[in-house]
Order: sequence, then structure tokens, then C-alpha cells
Amino acid sequence: MTAIPASLAASIVAFLLNKYTVRAVGRGAVVTAAPVIEEASKTILAVMLGAPVVAAHLGFGMIEGLYDLSKGRPVSGLALGLSVLSHFIFGLVTHAASGLSASWLVGLAAAALIHTIWNRVLLEAL
Repeated sequence: MTAIPASLAASIVAFLLNKYTVRAVGRGAVVTAAPVIEEASKTILAVMLGAPVVAAHLGFGMIEGLYDLSKGRPVSGLALGLSVLSHFIFGLVTHAASGLSASWLVGLAAAALIHTIWNRVLLEAL
């Protein structure tokens, strides 16, 4: 049950920090800073609250996807699915890399790298 509060808290923290960062740095922050902000928010809050990291990442993806859906954009249904799937995968990467290295920081960095690549690919495709 701790994954729900971790997911909610991470979503709020990431939303606010991403919003501020995009305003301060510009749209490029979506590829550079946002992945680090999101992965740090999800992983740190999950670890602090004793939540399963993969579940917290999945919950975050659901919240982000529902937010995208609420905006009523033409591809919002696709965005929902991709958000859930991608954040679940980022959680698996975090968990696997953390387990292999015995460090949540390494897991967080690995997921942030994959997330950065993912955002770049998506933005170039759209």
C-alpha cells in the first residue's frame, strides 16, 4: 500500500519541479532535466516510504497518463498507454540496476539515462 502515497507524492514533486524547470530553462528541459527529476522523485520517495520501487514507478506512470488524458489531446489515449508502460519499464530498470550494483543511486541513474533517450525519441517522432 505504500506505493500509492509514494506515487502521488512523486507525481506532485515532479510536476512542480518540471513546470519550474521548463519555465526557467525552456522546452529542452523535457529531454534533459525532466527524466532526472522524475526518476529521482519516484525512486527517492519510494525508498524513503519503504514502497516497492517498481510499483511506485507504475503508479506514477498511471497518474501521468491520466493527467495527459485529462488534457484531451488528440493522442491522449496513446499517451496514457505509453506513460504507464514506459514508467513501468523505468521502474524495472531502476530495480534491476539497483540490485546488480547494490546502490539505488546507480538504479536511478540508469533509469534516468533510459528515460532521457525515450523522451528524445518521442519528441523527434512527434
